[in-house]
Amino acid sequence: MKSTILITVVIFTITFLSFSCNNPVTPNNGSINLTVADVSCTEVWLNLSANNITLPANIIIKKNGNKFINLNLTTKDTTLYDSTLLPSQTYIYQAQYNKGFAFERSEHVTAKTLDTTSSNFIWQTYILGDGNSSMVHDVALINDTTAYAVGAIYYKDSTGQFDPTPYNLAVWSNNEWSVKHISFNLYNYDCSIAGSYYGNANAIYSFSEGNIIITDGADFVKLNRSTYSHYPCSINILKGGSLKIWGTSVDNFYSVGTNGTLIHFFNNVWQKLESGTTLNITDVYGAPNSSDIYMSLYNESFGLPRNSLLKLSNNNVEVQPTPDNLAEAASVWLADNNILFISGTGLFRKSFGKWSQVPDFGRLPINKIRGNGINDIFVAGSHSIIAHFNGVAWARYTNININDAVFGSIAVDKNIVIVGGFLYDRSIVVIGKRQ
Repeated sequence: MKSTILITVVIFTITFLSFSCNNPVTPNNGSINLTVADVSCTEVWLNLSANNITLPANIIIKKNGNKFINLNLTTKDTTLYDSTLLPSQTYIYQAQYNKGFAFERSEHVTAKTLDTTSSNFIWQTYILGDGNSSMVHDVALINDTTAYAVGAIYYKDSTGQFDPTPYNLAVWSNNEWSVKHISFNLYNYDCSIAGSYYGNANAIYSFSEGNIIITDGADFVKLNRSTYSHYPCSINILKGGSLKIWGTSVDNFYSVGTNGTLIHFFNNVWQKLESGTTLNITDVYGAPNSSDIYMSLYNESFGLPRNSLLKLSNNNVEVQPTPDNLAEAASVWLADNNILFISGTGLFRKSFGKWSQVPDFGRLPINKIRGNGINDIFVAGSHSIIAHFNGVAWARYTNININDAVFGSIAVDKNIVIVGGFLYDRSIVVIGKRQ
């Protein structure tokens, strides 16, 4: 009997001390919620939401069970950022809300960082044309054996004189290039056909083999392997010449260009959209899984804020703030719905509303940016710049042995990349294959 009473007293004492030394944990009733918003190789963004709690409130964020952030929460929703991570690792986060003598915890959330990609590429350089200011304006990829380049490529005839009619399409197939003429319609402003010509091609965009769009700036052509057909006339809605194309199919795409040109082709009808600017729109790219479309502006407003980014959403265009030290924006690209890049004088990243400059390029002219994802990005520019970001570091390719090329276009498809531009008075294309 005495031993039974002793055991009971000991159990009671242990239980009392347990509750005396630790704050009680209340069940999670949804007062604080933590979710993973995005990840890269070395970063994670977390969304923290608070409901039915008095603000400001003390919130502790734990990473892998250890205290990571002590936050004085003043808003209902906030984004948290962790840049202390390693590639291809799993991290577990939890939010804890201190409620005086008690606390409440969110559910655990797991974030797995991305792995790095290889920057090991073998490059081949091709010079197209004999001179006479030949230039590649844009490029497109179909797969690892088929690519396209458009522009103006001049060759000399049998007498040694330059043929005044340039080739405007070059096709790379099985490591060989062939050049072709695409005939563009010349339209009057009432859209009656005034003739045709083999003119410079400004832009190309590919969806798949047999689903390729090419434009000279006014006439749009659908290329289907060896044949092509003309889209309905768009001359009567253009403010200037079309320079770039982006879309989801050959029946749903946008084109931008000089004097603020912004047009949309959908269900066999052209629509003119008001860009709100007369500046040249240099690039266009749509957000994945979203209706938002972004456009870069060539803005030379010296001494003034250079708002060089437009956002199109539901056919409405809004000017987006850009970094103060960005000028003459040349290209825009989205890694995903949360992370956007813009380039021109340097390279800049916007993640969850915050701009930062990529220090590797300073104010070097970066004319184009494209990629497969946040851990697999390519840029090209003047001074023969071609570089790749593997998710952690940039690799700049200096083994191409061309010092003065100006690159203005990139297309990427998994493990192959094509870059186009000009070298002095000749067209140049560089193709890289990942090893």
